[in-house]
Amino acid sequence: MKVIYIWIFCLLSSMIFAQPTAVIFDCDGVLVDSGMLHYRAWKEVLKKRGIELSVGEYTPMFGKVSEEMISYLKELKGVELCPCVIEEKRKSFEFFFQEASELFIEEMCEWAKKIKGQGYKTALASAGAHSQIQQYLQSAGLQGVFDVVLSGKDDLGEYKDPEGVNKPKPYIYLKAAKLLSVEPSDCLVFEDSWAGVLAGKEAGMYVVAVPYPFTSSQGAQVLADYVLDDLHTESLRQAMESFQ
Repeated sequence: MKVIYIWIFCLLSSMIFAQPTAVIFDCDGVLVDSGMLHYRAWKEVLKKRGIELSVGEYTPMFGKVSEEMISYLKELKGVELCPCVIEEKRKSFEFFFQEASELFIEEMCEWAKKIKGQGYKTALASAGAHSQIQQYLQSAGLQGVFDVVLSGKDDLGEYKDPEGVNKPKPYIYLKAAKLLSVEPSDCLVFEDSWAGVLAGKEAGMYVVAVPYPFTSSQGAQVLADYVLDDLHTESLRQAMESFQ
């Protein structure tokens, strides 16, 4: 009987005090308020070609790679765009980025620093290009905060998938766990987009949906394990404590 009591106590303790070993952050929409900049960049590129794009038309694609955006525009607008527009859009975004102020989501940036200070293993897993990620980290003062920094566009060459390897595929999160030397089930992910939340879930991780205007209508909340209503410190702490 004593053995049974000890087993029950250990089981309940593991449920009550379960904590992630690693915390992984998405970038755009979680640490960086880049939605309007990406929209303006696409709008400028398309306007040169006589194509109008509203915010409402763009929001379903925020958080997805440019190649998917081209396919989306073909279906939405009936236009065939040269892949060269991707580089043009990137340069346009760079211009808007340099002019922008108050670009970073302060609550999440400070939370990432706090998590690192508390001894958690940390990673940043973004669908964007590595060069852009590094620019973000330098501008936000987040260099050294993440043990692992991964780009879904540049760092997943070892994976082969005919449908692509970037989010919503789980590969970036699986690689992050591998590089952190942790099991995916021991990771908590902060994500805002449908593609990102699905990627985290498919990787077998606990995913917290972060509220962000450009992705709030994508349905990520339905897929997530926990949904944040705001970014107050207490809310973020509760999200961490919800891990199981």
